[in-house]
Amino acid sequence: MMNNGDKIKVICEIPIFEDLKGKSQALETISSSLTQRSFPVGSLILEEGVVGEEFYILTSGKVQVLKKTIEGEPYVVAVMNADKHPIAFGEGGLLDGEARTATIKALAPCETLVLSGDSFKKFAVEQPNWALPVLMKLIKRVMGKLKQSNHDLSLLYSALVSEIRNG
Repeated sequence: MMNNGDKIKVICEIPIFEDLKGKSQALETISSSLTQRSFPVGSLILEEGVVGEEFYILTSGKVQVLKKTIEGEPYVVAVMNADKHPIAFGEGGLLDGEARTATIKALAPCETLVLSGDSFKKFAVEQPNWALPVLMKLIKRVMGKLKQSNHDLSLLYSALVSEIRNG
């Protein structure tokens, strides 16, 4: 079981929290809100299409990111390993509690730290000066993903139009 000091070290390695470095009270507040959760091999940490309000930090283990085709068949998008540094995912759950956009599956036993959306919202209301830089990083990250999705859709549309014209 991780103590708060260990949790703080992990938090400081996560880009969305980098502006909290040196703000010990903010780091203590976030670290005390984190819960530890273990996942055995083969378990789903997140599931595409299922509503979730939690943010995960993978502190050990290996996971794969899966998406579904239009037909509902899963395909691997990425494999992430926390051997060298922690990996964060599920940040959208802190903002909106919407359906997950990908599935995260454990390929090895995984240890995570979990921040609930409710805990983060409480932090944001009680400490807006600390929460604002974190929210700005979250928004920037989500906007980056949206821009990439728009780019991908544009490429697919162009390929489809080209195929139809040359068909």
